[in-house]
Amino acid sequence: MSVVLAGVTKSYGSGAAANRVVKGIDLEIHDAEIFTLLGPSGCGKTTTLRMIAGLEQPDSGTIHINGEPVVAPGRLVPPEQRGLGMVFQSHAIWPHMTVVENVAYPLKLRNDPQARTKALELLQRVGLTGMGDRPAHALSGGQQQRVSLARALITRPKVLLLDEPLSALDAGLRVELRVQIAELARAAKLSVLLVTHDQEEAMSISDRIGVMNGGVLEQVDDPAGLYRRPKTPFVGSFIGHMNHLHAVRRAGSIYIHRVFIRESPGFEEPVRLSFRPESVEFAEVGIPCVLRSRSFLGAFTRFEVSVGQERIRIDSHSDRASNFLRIRECMIETVKMPTAEE
Repeated sequence: MSVVLAGVTKSYGSGAAANRVVKGIDLEIHDAEIFTLLGPSGCGKTTTLRMIAGLEQPDSGTIHINGEPVVAPGRLVPPEQRGLGMVFQSHAIWPHMTVVENVAYPLKLRNDPQARTKALELLQRVGLTGMGDRPAHALSGGQQQRVSLARALITRPKVLLLDEPLSALDAGLRVELRVQIAELARAAKLSVLLVTHDQEEAMSISDRIGVMNGGVLEQVDDPAGLYRRPKTPFVGSFIGHMNHLHAVRRAGSIYIHRVFIRESPGFEEPVRLSFRPESVEFAEVGIPCVLRSRSFLGAFTRFEVSVGQERIRIDSHSDRASNFLRIRECMIETVKMPTAEE
């Protein structure tokens, strides 16, 4: 494993006012793997990355990088000795230096006589051939981020940390750069930890993804597993679109508006069905629905329908609708029974 976290916690503040932002994270990042921490703002993903980098100190737990403990009882290795490369959300370049001077700087600190030559080679790999002697501040945002990436790679780290590196760029450039980052990482057999809130970015380049929510890892899986087999309602709703319908479980069966759905153990209780837009289809008989809208989107047609007071989305390869639908696959969870006061 390139990076291993065990029982890592982090709080800000003290006493009753303490805000516990990371709550006992256990995480393993494999060699030569692109791993993404994905989640909404404030979920603890950036704090976790900063603890790995050495920019934050955990309250408890251990961190190993390439088999060596960098955070353990009585041991705290400083950031510059952890053998990491890091690209921040801001470009973090030195405006008074040229492009090649920015990239070569980490090797200059080591008195490497080949610093400029190596920097020019890296600039070619990130698509900045011929720009080495330009003032760094004169480059576009995307070019400046390429400079930051080249600078992070020049020391040949085994692990590359990426903290929302593309969020400040326009959509087209984000797609181009994330593909380039993935290609460079796999060619160099780097382990990469990417932190992002962008689902498409995470799903497109990651080998595995850890979905964080409220300081905990709710699920770690490959992109297909997260989408097809979410383990919690949050993961299901955060990764792609998820429909929800309320139903009742009665005497071993589940019903929506008195329509039998499937066999299920248990006595009468309210439940919620959660399912993807492509996991439901129109049928000749089944759950009654009312068509609200239809949109042709090229590869499929998107329908919005209502089932009682609830609205759901159907993505179908057919453009034909009916007054009934059938759910092929869904998650079932028990919901709270309303009290008399409610």
